[in-house]
Amino acid sequence: ARQEVPSMSQVPGIDDKSQWQQTCQAMDVFRLAPEEQAGVRRVLAAVLHAGNLEFDAVQMSQQDDGCAVSPGSQRHLESAAQLLAVAPSALLQALTVKSVGKFPVVQVPQPPGKATAARDALSRMLYGQVFDWLLGRLNVVMTANKSAQGADIKRVVGLLDIFGFEAF
Repeated sequence: ARQEVPSMSQVPGIDDKSQWQQTCQAMDVFRLAPEEQAGVRRVLAAVLHAGNLEFDAVQMSQQDDGCAVSPGSQRHLESAAQLLAVAPSALLQALTVKSVGKFPVVQVPQPPGKATAARDALSRMLYGQVFDWLLGRLNVVMTANKSAQGADIKRVVGLLDIFGFEAF
């Protein structure tokens, strides 16, 4: 189940601005080019916007109930789509319609619960891809540092990412 933080924009004792500055400094240390840093920011912002998407049930036909983005979520759909460089209608269809079969392809509207699950899966996939890419870049930087020093020192960096513990 998805954890909701009710109407909380700040967590007591957490300085988001300071931590964001540290994150940006770390990306500089990792030697990420400005366009790479911008790409990371775009994907993370898209994940945050996608997480704010809510869906309302709508009657699509006599047999199928579908859903639509709730009016309060429309701006998040548009922002996420822009950040991911896709049309809002394409993102909406990917989240709210299931394609079945090969020929002919049948479009099956999905209820709000399934659209929410698709939204969460998309967010996890995007976040995971960025995380894996950053780890790969860290390995490149660490290998380059090792080669430049000429030493045969084995360095290991362990990262533990536990989803949901950011607020503690």
